[in-house]
Amino acid sequence: MTTYERTVCNSNGNSEKLRSNGSCSNSSSFTRAEAISNSTNNGNSSRNLLQFFAIVFVCVACYWNSAQCELVFDDISAVRDNKDLRSYTPLRNIFLNDFWGTPMRKEQSHKSYRPLTVLTFRFNYWLHELQPYGYHIVNMLLHVVVCLLWRRVCRLLLLHCVGAVGASTPSLIQRRNILRINTCSFLAALLFAVHPIHTEAVTGVVGRAELLSSIFYLFAFLAYAGAVNTPTTLLYRQQSSLHQQQQLQQQSVKKQRTRWSVL
Repeated sequence: MTTYERTVCNSNGNSEKLRSNGSCSNSSSFTRAEAISNSTNNGNSSRNLLQFFAIVFVCVACYWNSAQCELVFDDISAVRDNKDLRSYTPLRNIFLNDFWGTPMRKEQSHKSYRPLTVLTFRFNYWLHELQPYGYHIVNMLLHVVVCLLWRRVCRLLLLHCVGAVGASTPSLIQRRNILRINTCSFLAALLFAVHPIHTEAVTGVVGRAELLSSIFYLFAFLAYAGAVNTPTTLLYRQQSSLHQQQQLQQQSVKKQRTRWSVL
């Protein structure tokens, strides 16, 4: 098992060396790729800002006409006929009833428990009651957040592929790769924004549950990817790997001693 040293930049801009063995090379590729991209992103802030506004514009342009839509289909049961959205209903009922306002303990309940989504519906009702434009605008903004997070995820995955190649690549080629990665992730976000499969989730008010679940899932993925890249986590994983190998060696020695004692 080979051991190598790699130099990364900490938050103060100073370089520090981290020692890790070959078993952790895959987990450290995120950090190596991010170290490559940080130097490039400083000069591309204007390009990133332009891509940000482009994604927002495309999302709003595609679904702006949905703000004129009325409450239809499941929106009627989840919003118009749902008493949990009214101010006179206790707030705790949201956590005791299902998505449609039926108590969870009743047999008539669908058991679809989505209190956070119902809480956002209640906030909309508090602002403009049953005017549908507000509900659709919130869905539109949530779709913008999903597309921006998706761009971040695509960029992180592509950076992982570049970082897994190795740190011996010249800096000029690395900068070109980062530029291509930013472009590909931007195009992936645009394709995700305009894909017609999201029409039901964005246009339908009840589709807010899918939008919120997507946001939390992508946030969780990015949080996990950021957590495994810290030097403390890499050192912990290295120590855990060494400890496991030590335990396996001790078990093999005990087995050999047992065999010799039997003989």
